[in-house]
Amino acid sequence: MSRDGNEAIVPEGDGHVVQKKTNVPKDGGSGHWNDCTFEVVMIDNRTLPSEANPETFWGMTAVINHEYAKKFGYKFTLVHPDYIKGKEPDYDVNWLKPLYFAQRLQELKESTRCKWFLFLDSDAFVREFDVPLEKFIPDLLAKYNIPKNVAAVFAKEKAIPGVSSEGHLSPPIFNWLNPGVFLVQANAQSQFFFNAWLEGGQHSKPFDASHPALRFLRKESPFFFGHFPGLRDLRKQWPAEMGVLTQLYENNQDIKSMLGTVDMLEMNSPSGKFVEHAWGGWGSEKKKTDFSDMLARIGTFAEPGKFSKWLGQVEKCTVSWTPTPWAAESEATKEATKPWSFFSYLAPLFFACVFVSAALTLCCRLAPRKH
Repeated sequence: MSRDGNEAIVPEGDGHVVQKKTNVPKDGGSGHWNDCTFEVVMIDNRTLPSEANPETFWGMTAVINHEYAKKFGYKFTLVHPDYIKGKEPDYDVNWLKPLYFAQRLQELKESTRCKWFLFLDSDAFVREFDVPLEKFIPDLLAKYNIPKNVAAVFAKEKAIPGVSSEGHLSPPIFNWLNPGVFLVQANAQSQFFFNAWLEGGQHSKPFDASHPALRFLRKESPFFFGHFPGLRDLRKQWPAEMGVLTQLYENNQDIKSMLGTVDMLEMNSPSGKFVEHAWGGWGSEKKKTDFSDMLARIGTFAEPGKFSKWLGQVEKCTVSWTPTPWAAESEATKEATKPWSFFSYLAPLFFACVFVSAALTLCCRLAPRKH
Protein backbone atom coordinates (compact mmCIF):
# COMPACT_ATOMS: atom_id res chain seq x y z
CA MET A 1 0.00 0.00 0.00
CA SER A 2 1.44 3.33 -0.92
CA ARG A 3 1.80 5.91 1.81
CA ASP A 4 -0.46 8.32 -0.02
CA GLY A 5 -3.34 5.98 0.77
CA ASN A 6 -4.34 5.40 -2.83
CA GLU A 7 -3.28 1.81 -3.32
CA ALA A 8 -3.57 -1.21 -1.07
CA ILE A 9 -1.48 -4.33 -1.38
CA VAL A 10 -3.60 -7.42 -0.80
CA PRO A 11 -1.53 -10.58 -0.32
CA GLU A 12 -2.63 -13.72 -2.07
CA GLY A 13 -2.35 -17.16 -0.54
CA ASP A 14 1.13 -17.80 -1.90
CA GLY A 15 2.54 -14.56 -0.53
CA HIS A 16 2.28 -12.61 -3.80
CA VAL A 17 0.41 -9.34 -3.78
CA VAL A 18 -2.07 -7.54 -5.98
CA GLN A 19 -2.68 -3.80 -6.15
CA LYS A 20 -6.11 -2.45 -5.32
CA LYS A 21 -7.44 1.08 -5.06
CA THR A 22 -8.59 2.00 -1.58
CA ASN A 23 -8.43 4.63 1.12
CA VAL A 24 -6.39 4.03 4.23
CA PRO A 25 -7.61 5.51 7.51
CA LYS A 26 -5.03 7.80 9.05
CA ASP A 27 -6.01 7.51 12.71
CA GLY A 28 -8.41 5.78 15.01
CA GLY A 29 -8.02 7.55 18.32
CA SER A 30 -8.44 5.80 21.63
CA GLY A 31 -9.70 8.33 24.15
CA HIS A 32 -8.93 8.13 27.86
CA TRP A 33 -8.96 4.70 29.47
CA ASN A 34 -11.48 5.74 32.10
CA ASP A 35 -13.90 6.62 29.32
CA CYS A 36 -13.48 3.30 27.51
CA THR A 37 -15.95 0.44 27.49
CA PHE A 38 -14.86 -3.18 27.29
CA GLU A 39 -16.49 -6.34 25.99
CA VAL A 40 -15.46 -9.98 26.23
CA VAL A 41 -16.46 -12.02 23.17
CA MET A 42 -16.50 -15.74 22.41
CA ILE A 43 -17.89 -17.50 19.32
CA ASP A 44 -19.08 -21.11 19.36
CA ASN A 45 -21.56 -23.09 17.27
CA ARG A 46 -22.02 -25.87 19.84
CA THR A 47 -24.77 -26.25 22.43
CA LEU A 48 -23.84 -25.28 25.97
CA PRO A 49 -23.50 -28.35 28.24
CA SER A 50 -25.43 -28.84 31.46
CA GLU A 51 -22.46 -29.59 33.73
CA ALA A 52 -18.76 -28.92 34.20
CA ASN A 53 -16.99 -31.58 32.16
CA PRO A 54 -13.60 -31.33 30.41
CA GLU A 55 -15.15 -33.19 27.48
CA THR A 56 -17.46 -30.22 26.95
CA PHE A 57 -14.90 -27.61 27.98
CA TRP A 58 -16.52 -24.75 26.03
CA GLY A 59 -19.14 -24.47 28.77
CA MET A 60 -16.43 -24.24 31.44
CA THR A 61 -14.47 -21.50 29.68
CA ALA A 62 -17.64 -19.56 28.93
CA VAL A 63 -18.50 -19.53 32.64
CA ILE A 64 -14.97 -18.44 33.61
CA ASN A 65 -14.82 -15.62 31.06
CA HIS A 66 -18.35 -14.49 31.87
CA GLU A 67 -17.48 -14.28 35.56
CA TYR A 68 -14.38 -12.24 34.74
CA ALA A 69 -16.45 -9.81 32.67
CA LYS A 70 -19.12 -9.61 35.36
CA LYS A 71 -16.53 -8.86 38.05
CA PHE A 72 -15.46 -5.64 36.31
CA GLY A 73 -18.80 -4.70 34.80
CA TYR A 74 -17.87 -5.54 31.21
CA LYS A 75 -20.32 -6.80 28.65
CA PHE A 76 -19.98 -10.52 27.86
CA THR A 77 -21.18 -11.89 24.53
CA LEU A 78 -21.27 -15.53 23.49
CA VAL A 79 -21.96 -15.49 19.77
CA HIS A 80 -23.83 -18.48 18.38
CA PRO A 81 -23.75 -18.60 14.56
CA ASP A 82 -27.22 -19.17 13.15
CA TYR A 83 -26.81 -20.21 9.53
CA ILE A 84 -29.57 -19.80 6.98
CA LYS A 85 -31.00 -23.25 6.35
CA GLY A 86 -29.63 -24.71 3.17
CA LYS A 87 -26.90 -22.04 3.01
CA GLU A 88 -24.34 -23.35 5.45
CA PRO A 89 -20.93 -21.80 4.83
CA ASP A 90 -18.37 -23.62 2.73
CA TYR A 91 -15.46 -22.13 4.68
CA ASP A 92 -13.57 -23.14 7.81
CA VAL A 93 -15.42 -22.23 11.01
CA ASN A 94 -12.47 -20.09 12.17
CA TRP A 95 -13.28 -17.52 9.49
CA LEU A 96 -16.29 -16.62 11.63
CA LYS A 97 -13.95 -14.54 13.82
CA PRO A 98 -12.98 -11.90 11.22
CA LEU A 99 -16.47 -12.09 9.72
CA TYR A 100 -18.08 -11.25 13.06
CA PHE A 101 -15.75 -8.39 13.92
CA ALA A 102 -15.93 -6.89 10.43
CA GLN A 103 -19.70 -6.73 10.81
CA ARG A 104 -19.62 -5.56 14.43
CA LEU A 105 -17.12 -2.79 13.75
CA GLN A 106 -19.17 -1.62 10.80
CA GLU A 107 -22.12 -1.21 13.19
CA LEU A 108 -19.94 0.90 15.50
CA LYS A 109 -18.38 3.10 12.82
CA GLU A 110 -20.39 6.18 13.83
CA SER A 111 -19.43 5.86 17.50
CA THR A 112 -16.69 8.13 18.79
CA ARG A 113 -16.39 6.50 22.20
CA CYS A 114 -13.38 4.36 23.08
CA LYS A 115 -14.30 0.67 22.98
CA TRP A 116 -12.13 -2.44 23.26
CA PHE A 117 -12.95 -6.12 22.72
CA LEU A 118 -11.18 -9.13 24.17
CA PHE A 119 -11.81 -12.15 21.97
CA LEU A 120 -11.16 -15.66 23.24
CA ASP A 121 -11.43 -19.03 21.54
CA SER A 122 -13.52 -21.62 23.34
CA ASP A 123 -10.42 -23.31 24.78
CA ALA A 124 -9.08 -20.07 26.30
CA PHE A 125 -9.82 -18.33 29.59
CA VAL A 126 -8.67 -15.32 31.62
CA ARG A 127 -6.19 -16.48 34.25
CA GLU A 128 -5.28 -13.17 35.91
CA PHE A 129 -8.76 -12.72 37.31
CA ASP A 130 -7.90 -9.64 39.37
CA VAL A 131 -6.39 -7.62 36.49
CA PRO A 132 -8.94 -5.39 34.73
CA LEU A 133 -8.65 -4.68 31.03
CA GLU A 134 -8.25 -0.95 31.66
CA LYS A 135 -4.95 -1.83 33.37
CA PHE A 136 -3.86 -4.82 31.27
CA ILE A 137 -4.27 -3.17 27.86
CA PRO A 138 -2.41 0.13 28.47
CA ASP A 139 0.37 -1.74 30.30
CA LEU A 140 0.67 -4.14 27.35
CA LEU A 141 0.73 -1.31 24.80
CA ALA A 142 3.42 0.50 26.77
CA LYS A 143 5.53 -2.64 27.23
CA TYR A 144 5.61 -3.39 23.50
CA ASN A 145 5.62 0.25 22.34
CA ILE A 146 2.29 -0.18 20.53
CA PRO A 147 0.54 3.03 19.35
CA LYS A 148 -2.67 3.98 21.15
CA ASN A 149 -4.64 4.02 17.90
CA VAL A 150 -3.75 0.39 17.14
CA ALA A 151 -6.43 -1.65 15.36
CA ALA A 152 -5.82 -4.99 17.07
CA VAL A 153 -3.22 -6.83 19.14
CA PHE A 154 -2.19 -10.42 18.41
CA ALA A 155 0.32 -12.79 19.97
CA LYS A 156 3.09 -14.19 17.81
CA GLU A 157 3.96 -17.85 18.28
CA LYS A 158 7.51 -18.87 19.06
CA ALA A 159 9.47 -21.96 20.00
CA ILE A 160 9.95 -22.53 23.72
CA PRO A 161 13.12 -24.58 24.16
CA GLY A 162 12.57 -27.79 26.05
CA VAL A 163 8.80 -27.49 26.18
CA SER A 164 7.00 -30.63 25.05
CA SER A 165 3.88 -32.39 26.21
CA GLU A 166 2.23 -35.66 25.23
CA GLY A 167 4.61 -35.99 22.30
CA HIS A 168 3.80 -32.54 20.87
CA LEU A 169 6.60 -30.06 20.31
CA SER A 170 6.19 -26.38 21.04
CA PRO A 171 5.69 -24.23 17.93
CA PRO A 172 8.66 -24.09 15.55
CA ILE A 173 10.10 -20.87 14.22
CA PHE A 174 7.60 -19.94 11.50
CA ASN A 175 5.98 -17.47 13.92
CA TRP A 176 2.27 -17.51 13.20
CA LEU A 177 0.17 -14.59 14.35
CA ASN A 178 -2.31 -16.66 16.30
CA PRO A 179 -5.92 -15.36 16.25
CA GLY A 180 -7.10 -17.62 19.09
CA VAL A 181 -6.96 -14.69 21.52
CA PHE A 182 -6.74 -11.04 20.50
CA LEU A 183 -7.65 -7.49 21.44
CA VAL A 184 -9.60 -5.19 19.10
CA GLN A 185 -10.09 -1.46 19.36
CA ALA A 186 -13.17 -0.09 17.61
CA ASN A 187 -11.79 2.54 15.26
CA ALA A 188 -11.29 3.27 11.56
CA GLN A 189 -8.06 1.29 11.54
CA SER A 190 -9.69 -1.91 12.79
CA GLN A 191 -12.58 -1.56 10.34
CA PHE A 192 -10.07 -1.37 7.52
CA PHE A 193 -7.95 -4.21 8.88
CA PHE A 194 -10.75 -6.76 9.32
CA ASN A 195 -12.07 -6.03 5.84
CA ALA A 196 -8.54 -6.48 4.47
CA TRP A 197 -8.23 -9.77 6.36
CA LEU A 198 -11.40 -11.07 4.75
CA GLU A 199 -10.36 -9.75 1.36
CA GLY A 200 -7.05 -11.54 1.75
CA GLY A 201 -9.01 -14.74 2.29
CA GLN A 202 -11.17 -14.08 -0.76
CA HIS A 203 -8.14 -13.63 -3.00
CA SER A 204 -5.95 -16.30 -1.47
CA LYS A 205 -4.48 -19.04 -3.59
CA PRO A 206 -3.97 -22.60 -2.33
CA PHE A 207 -1.34 -22.69 0.41
CA ASP A 208 1.80 -24.36 -0.93
CA ALA A 209 2.87 -27.52 0.91
CA SER A 210 6.47 -26.32 0.66
CA HIS A 211 5.75 -23.68 3.35
CA PRO A 212 8.09 -24.17 6.35
CA ALA A 213 5.13 -24.90 8.65
CA LEU A 214 3.93 -27.76 6.50
CA ARG A 215 7.43 -29.12 5.93
CA PHE A 216 7.86 -29.20 9.69
CA LEU A 217 4.57 -31.06 10.16
CA ARG A 218 5.47 -33.58 7.49
CA LYS A 219 8.73 -34.32 9.30
CA GLU A 220 7.73 -34.09 12.97
CA SER A 221 4.04 -34.96 12.94
CA PRO A 222 3.31 -37.25 9.97
CA PHE A 223 0.00 -38.34 11.49
CA PHE A 224 -1.18 -34.73 11.77
CA PHE A 225 0.15 -33.81 8.35
CA GLY A 226 -1.69 -36.79 6.86
CA HIS A 227 -4.92 -34.96 7.62
CA PHE A 228 -3.77 -31.98 5.54
CA PRO A 229 -1.92 -33.36 2.49
CA GLY A 230 -0.68 -31.26 -0.40
CA LEU A 231 -1.93 -27.81 -1.30
CA ARG A 232 -4.67 -26.44 0.86
CA ASP A 233 -7.48 -23.99 0.30
CA LEU A 234 -7.16 -21.39 3.07
CA ARG A 235 -10.89 -20.84 3.06
CA LYS A 236 -11.44 -24.43 4.15
CA GLN A 237 -8.23 -25.88 5.56
CA TRP A 238 -5.61 -25.12 8.17
CA PRO A 239 -3.87 -22.68 8.52
CA ALA A 240 -7.03 -20.92 7.24
CA GLU A 241 -7.54 -17.43 8.71
CA MET A 242 -4.27 -17.69 10.65
CA GLY A 243 -2.30 -18.24 7.44
CA VAL A 244 -3.89 -15.23 5.73
CA LEU A 245 -3.43 -13.05 8.83
CA THR A 246 0.26 -13.94 9.08
CA GLN A 247 0.86 -13.26 5.39
CA LEU A 248 -0.94 -9.93 5.62
CA TYR A 249 1.30 -8.95 8.51
CA GLU A 250 4.48 -10.09 6.79
CA ASN A 251 3.77 -8.67 3.31
CA ASN A 252 1.79 -5.47 3.85
CA GLN A 253 3.58 -2.70 5.73
CA ASP A 254 0.44 -0.61 6.22
CA ILE A 255 -1.45 -3.51 7.74
CA LYS A 256 1.61 -4.27 9.87
CA SER A 257 1.62 -0.70 11.15
CA MET A 258 -2.01 -1.05 12.27
CA LEU A 259 -1.37 -4.14 14.38
CA GLY A 260 0.41 -4.74 17.63
CA THR A 261 2.19 -8.02 18.33
CA VAL A 262 3.15 -9.42 21.71
CA ASP A 263 4.82 -12.52 23.11
CA MET A 264 2.46 -15.48 23.20
CA LEU A 265 3.32 -15.97 26.87
CA GLU A 266 1.39 -12.77 27.60
CA MET A 267 -2.06 -13.90 26.55
CA ASN A 268 -2.24 -16.67 23.97
CA SER A 269 -0.59 -20.01 24.71
CA PRO A 270 -0.94 -22.95 27.09
CA SER A 271 1.52 -21.03 29.29
CA GLY A 272 -0.16 -17.64 28.85
CA LYS A 273 -0.11 -15.35 31.89
CA PHE A 274 -3.16 -13.13 31.42
CA VAL A 275 -5.02 -15.57 29.18
CA GLU A 276 -4.29 -19.29 28.93
CA HIS A 277 -5.09 -20.86 25.58
CA ALA A 278 -5.09 -24.66 25.83
CA TRP A 279 -5.06 -25.09 22.08
CA GLY A 280 -4.68 -28.31 20.09
CA GLY A 281 -1.16 -29.73 19.93
CA TRP A 282 1.35 -29.18 22.70
CA GLY A 283 -0.37 -28.13 25.89
CA SER A 284 -3.75 -29.57 24.90
CA GLU A 285 -3.70 -31.90 27.89
CA LYS A 286 -4.28 -28.84 30.07
CA LYS A 287 -7.92 -29.02 29.07
CA LYS A 288 -8.22 -31.99 31.45
CA THR A 289 -7.18 -30.02 34.53
CA ASP A 290 -6.76 -26.25 34.13
CA PHE A 291 -10.37 -25.33 33.37
CA SER A 292 -11.59 -27.18 36.48
CA ASP A 293 -8.81 -25.66 38.58
CA MET A 294 -9.77 -22.15 37.48
CA LEU A 295 -13.44 -22.79 38.19
CA ALA A 296 -12.48 -23.95 41.68
CA ARG A 297 -10.34 -20.85 42.29
CA ILE A 298 -13.23 -18.51 41.48
CA GLY A 299 -15.58 -20.41 43.79
CA THR A 300 -17.69 -22.29 41.28
CA PHE A 301 -17.81 -25.45 43.37
CA ALA A 302 -18.26 -23.69 46.72
CA GLU A 303 -21.92 -24.59 46.76
CA PRO A 304 -24.09 -27.12 44.91
CA GLY A 305 -25.68 -25.90 41.71
CA LYS A 306 -23.48 -22.82 41.36
CA PHE A 307 -22.03 -23.87 38.01
CA SER A 308 -25.53 -24.43 36.61
CA LYS A 309 -26.59 -21.03 37.91
CA TRP A 310 -23.64 -19.31 36.27
CA LEU A 311 -24.18 -21.29 33.09
CA GLY A 312 -27.72 -19.92 33.03
CA GLN A 313 -26.28 -16.41 33.14
CA VAL A 314 -24.05 -17.27 30.19
CA GLU A 315 -27.10 -18.43 28.24
CA LYS A 316 -28.70 -15.03 28.79
CA CYS A 317 -25.63 -13.44 27.22
CA THR A 318 -25.78 -15.70 24.16
CA VAL A 319 -26.76 -13.98 20.93
CA SER A 320 -27.72 -15.60 17.65
CA TRP A 321 -25.83 -14.17 14.74
CA THR A 322 -26.37 -14.86 11.07
CA PRO A 323 -23.02 -14.45 9.32
CA THR A 324 -23.06 -12.00 6.45
CA PRO A 325 -22.69 -13.90 3.16
CA TRP A 326 -19.02 -14.03 2.29
CA ALA A 327 -18.03 -14.49 -1.35
CA ALA A 328 -14.91 -16.27 -0.22
CA GLU A 329 -14.14 -18.07 -3.44
CA SER A 330 -10.86 -17.13 -5.03
CA GLU A 331 -10.69 -16.70 -8.77
CA ALA A 332 -8.49 -19.78 -8.98
CA THR A 333 -11.07 -21.82 -7.10
CA LYS A 334 -13.91 -20.52 -9.24
CA GLU A 335 -11.99 -21.39 -12.39
CA ALA A 336 -11.28 -24.88 -11.11
CA THR A 337 -14.84 -25.61 -10.02
CA LYS A 338 -17.01 -23.75 -12.58
CA PRO A 339 -19.51 -25.94 -14.46
CA TRP A 340 -18.48 -27.08 -17.91
CA SER A 341 -20.41 -25.80 -20.87
CA PHE A 342 -22.06 -28.08 -23.44
CA PHE A 343 -19.14 -27.57 -25.82
CA SER A 344 -16.68 -28.29 -23.02
CA TYR A 345 -18.24 -31.73 -22.71
CA LEU A 346 -18.20 -32.28 -26.49
CA ALA A 347 -14.52 -31.36 -26.92
CA PRO A 348 -13.07 -34.38 -25.06
CA LEU A 349 -15.54 -36.67 -26.83
CA PHE A 350 -14.52 -35.24 -30.21
CA PHE A 351 -10.82 -35.75 -29.55
CA ALA A 352 -11.47 -39.26 -28.25
CA CYS A 353 -13.28 -40.13 -31.47
CA VAL A 354 -10.44 -38.68 -33.54
CA PHE A 355 -7.91 -40.71 -31.56
CA VAL A 356 -9.87 -43.96 -31.94
CA SER A 357 -10.38 -43.33 -35.68
CA ALA A 358 -6.69 -42.67 -36.19
CA ALA A 359 -5.77 -45.80 -34.22
CA LEU A 360 -8.11 -47.97 -36.27
CA THR A 361 -6.77 -46.53 -39.53
CA LEU A 362 -3.20 -47.24 -38.44
CA CYS A 363 -4.08 -50.79 -37.44
CA CYS A 364 -5.70 -51.44 -40.81
CA ARG A 365 -2.63 -50.20 -42.66
CA LEU A 366 -0.27 -52.28 -40.56
CA ALA A 367 -2.35 -55.44 -40.70
CA PRO A 368 -0.96 -58.11 -43.10
CA ARG A 369 -2.86 -58.34 -46.35
CA LYS A 370 -3.88 -61.60 -48.03
CA HIS A 371 -2.88 -62.02 -51.67
